[in-house]
Amino acid sequence: MTDPVLERLKGEGSVIDIYAVGALSDLSFFVHSIDRPAARRKLRYAAKGMLDRARRREWRALRSYFNGYLAEHPTLGSRAGHGWTRGRAARDLARHLILEERLKEVTRLIDGLKKP
Repeated sequence: MTDPVLERLKGEGSVIDIYAVGALSDLSFFVHSIDRPAARRKLRYAAKGMLDRARRREWRALRSYFNGYLAEHPTLGSRAGHGWTRGRAARDLARHLILEERLKEVTRLIDGLKKP
Protein backbone atom coordinates (compact mmCIF):
# COMPACT_ATOMS: atom_id res chain seq x y z
CA MET A 1 0.00 0.00 0.00
CA THR A 2 1.47 3.33 -1.00
CA ASP A 3 1.03 6.36 1.15
CA PRO A 4 -0.73 9.35 -0.50
CA VAL A 5 1.90 11.70 0.94
CA LEU A 6 4.67 9.76 -0.83
CA GLU A 7 2.73 9.88 -4.10
CA ARG A 8 2.31 13.65 -3.71
CA LEU A 9 6.04 14.05 -3.01
CA LYS A 10 6.98 12.07 -6.13
CA GLY A 11 5.07 14.55 -8.27
CA GLU A 12 6.60 17.52 -6.45
CA GLY A 13 10.19 16.24 -6.44
CA SER A 14 11.52 19.35 -8.13
CA VAL A 15 10.02 21.55 -5.40
CA ILE A 16 11.93 19.87 -2.55
CA ASP A 17 15.14 21.69 -1.64
CA ILE A 18 18.03 19.43 -0.67
CA TYR A 19 21.28 21.07 0.33
CA ALA A 20 24.44 20.35 2.33
CA VAL A 21 24.79 21.80 5.82
CA GLY A 22 27.34 21.79 8.62
CA ALA A 23 30.38 19.57 8.23
CA LEU A 24 29.43 18.43 4.74
CA SER A 25 29.01 22.01 3.57
CA ASP A 26 32.35 23.04 5.05
CA LEU A 27 34.13 20.04 3.51
CA SER A 28 32.52 20.66 0.14
CA PHE A 29 33.61 24.31 0.18
CA PHE A 30 37.14 23.26 1.16
CA VAL A 31 37.44 20.56 -1.52
CA HIS A 32 36.19 22.80 -4.31
CA SER A 33 38.47 25.72 -3.42
CA ILE A 34 41.40 24.06 -1.70
CA ASP A 35 43.93 26.64 -2.92
CA ARG A 36 42.03 29.58 -1.40
CA PRO A 37 43.02 30.72 2.09
CA ALA A 38 39.37 31.50 2.88
CA ALA A 39 38.44 27.83 2.46
CA ARG A 40 41.20 26.67 4.81
CA ARG A 41 40.27 29.37 7.30
CA LYS A 42 36.58 28.44 7.27
CA LEU A 43 37.36 24.75 7.82
CA ARG A 44 39.84 25.55 10.61
CA TYR A 45 37.35 27.84 12.40
CA ALA A 46 34.58 25.25 12.06
CA ALA A 47 36.81 22.54 13.58
CA LYS A 48 37.87 24.87 16.39
CA GLY A 49 34.23 25.79 17.04
CA MET A 50 33.23 22.13 17.27
CA LEU A 51 36.06 21.43 19.73
CA ASP A 52 34.91 24.36 21.85
CA ARG A 53 31.33 23.08 21.81
CA ALA A 54 32.52 19.61 22.83
CA ARG A 55 34.47 21.08 25.74
CA ARG A 56 31.35 23.00 26.83
CA ARG A 57 29.31 19.78 26.39
CA GLU A 58 26.90 21.31 23.87
CA TRP A 59 25.97 17.97 22.34
CA ARG A 60 22.94 19.21 20.42
CA ALA A 61 25.08 21.73 18.50
CA LEU A 62 27.61 19.00 17.74
CA ARG A 63 24.94 16.60 16.54
CA SER A 64 23.29 19.17 14.29
CA TYR A 65 26.68 20.09 12.77
CA PHE A 66 26.91 16.54 11.42
CA ASN A 67 23.47 16.49 9.74
CA GLY A 68 24.93 16.19 6.23
CA TYR A 69 22.04 17.14 3.95
CA LEU A 70 18.76 18.86 4.75
CA ALA A 71 15.59 18.39 2.70
CA GLU A 72 12.81 20.97 2.97
CA HIS A 73 9.50 21.46 1.23
CA PRO A 74 8.39 25.10 0.92
CA THR A 75 4.71 24.51 1.73
CA LEU A 76 4.17 21.08 3.27
CA GLY A 77 4.96 20.88 6.95
CA SER A 78 7.49 22.72 9.03
CA ARG A 79 9.95 19.88 9.62
CA ALA A 80 13.06 19.13 7.61
CA GLY A 81 14.53 15.76 6.73
CA HIS A 82 18.23 15.15 7.28
CA GLY A 83 20.75 12.47 6.42
CA TRP A 84 24.25 11.83 5.12
CA THR A 85 22.97 11.35 1.56
CA ARG A 86 20.45 13.27 -0.52
CA GLY A 87 18.19 10.22 -0.73
CA ARG A 88 18.22 9.67 3.02
CA ALA A 89 17.32 13.32 3.62
CA ALA A 90 14.40 13.04 1.16
CA ARG A 91 13.15 9.81 2.82
CA ASP A 92 13.41 11.42 6.26
CA LEU A 93 11.38 14.39 5.03
CA ALA A 94 8.75 12.00 3.64
CA ARG A 95 8.63 10.20 7.01
CA HIS A 96 8.03 13.50 8.83
CA LEU A 97 5.28 14.50 6.40
CA ILE A 98 3.57 11.09 6.67
CA LEU A 99 3.56 11.32 10.47
CA GLU A 100 2.15 14.84 10.31
CA GLU A 101 -0.60 13.70 7.91
CA ARG A 102 -1.52 10.79 10.21
CA LEU A 103 -1.61 13.09 13.23
CA LYS A 104 -4.02 15.40 11.40
CA GLU A 105 -6.25 12.42 10.58
CA VAL A 106 -6.27 11.20 14.18
CA THR A 107 -7.04 14.70 15.44
CA ARG A 108 -9.92 14.93 12.95
CA LEU A 109 -11.31 11.59 14.19
CA ILE A 110 -11.05 12.58 17.85
CA ASP A 111 -12.77 15.90 17.18
CA GLY A 112 -15.56 13.99 15.43
CA LEU A 113 -16.03 11.76 18.46
CA LYS A 114 -16.20 14.71 20.86
CA LYS A 115 -19.07 16.38 19.01
CA PRO A 116 -22.54 14.96 19.92
